[in-house]
Amino acid sequence: MSYITKRKIALAVKKLVLETSINKTNVTNVMASIHMRRQTFYDFFLDKYDAIEWIFNDELREIVDDNLDYAKWTNIIHDLCRYFFENKKFINAILNADTKENIVEKTIKKHTEQLIQVIVLNISNEQGIALDSTELHFFPEVYSSVILEQLKSWTAFNIVRNVDDEAQLLVTVLEDSINGTILRKKDSSNYIYFD
Repeated sequence: MSYITKRKIALAVKKLVLETSINKTNVTNVMASIHMRRQTFYDFFLDKYDAIEWIFNDELREIVDDNLDYAKWTNIIHDLCRYFFENKKFINAILNADTKENIVEKTIKKHTEQLIQVIVLNISNEQGIALDSTELHFFPEVYSSVILEQLKSWTAFNIVRNVDDEAQLLVTVLEDSINGTILRKKDSSNYIYFD
């Protein structure tokens, strides 16, 4: 029951942000919209930003974390692109809000870093290459930043590219970069060093 109530409140915040703005969304309006006591909000969240962070975490957990062990990573990237496309108005409202730290960026980065960590570990194990601890931390950080920035610009600037094309481009960038790492680590003569 508490998860259902928490989600209902967070979705009400999301709905009001879409209908008005993040600045015009307040706890009183949120709770009135779902016919619940104002105090119930504070049983679950500190403020509207906490509720927004929670809904992003919950939705991204369903897309990324819950699928890490059995879905192909390319499908997870596709689902992530679909999520951004379907929620671009909400995401842009939060990204454009005047807040000291951006909830969307922090949350998306956390989930995409987990995804990239799994991809890098799986591929390095499959290919029999060893990555040092610096690489194991660096690759997820960099690749998740690339994914985040690209998805932000794709949704913010209404770039005319459908979900399938956007996902395929992200997959290609990741595959090409990871393949380059594999070739370099295997000391392949096919790896090209640029001066």
